[in-house]
Amino acid sequence: FVNNTSTKQWYQRRVREVYCNLKAGLEKVANKHGERILDTPTNQISLAFTLTPAHFKEGFQLTELGSMLFQRNVTGARVVTTTAEKTIGAVTLHGFGSHCDNYPTAYITFAAGVGMKLSDVDVLLTKLDKLLDKVSL
Repeated sequence: FVNNTSTKQWYQRRVREVYCNLKAGLEKVANKHGERILDTPTNQISLAFTLTPAHFKEGFQLTELGSMLFQRNVTGARVVTTTAEKTIGAVTLHGFGSHCDNYPTAYITFAAGVGMKLSDVDVLLTKLDKLLDKVSL
């Protein structure tokens, strides 16, 4: 019998281990492709990977990267562009989907969630790296 405190601590350690491995792997992929991981010290679950438009082939839409990953069974990744706008009533939201109106770079987010295994991290990193090889200059 495992009490709730032990189970919660086990999950917290597991998510932390996955997060650390995901961050280290994303940093390697980012360095290879001229990108970086955004510094978000208070977020211990999600990571953001920059997407510099000049690094991609002409005509490539950054949002395509999210759908390409999804087609390869990588779920949860979300591309945030700096150009998205949405109008609701009389209010226009600039940088829609981001946390501010004028974030300086587009990015894609990845999360280290409960249930994610280290092998899932490896698969995600391999697929991301291969896709970036395909769509980058």
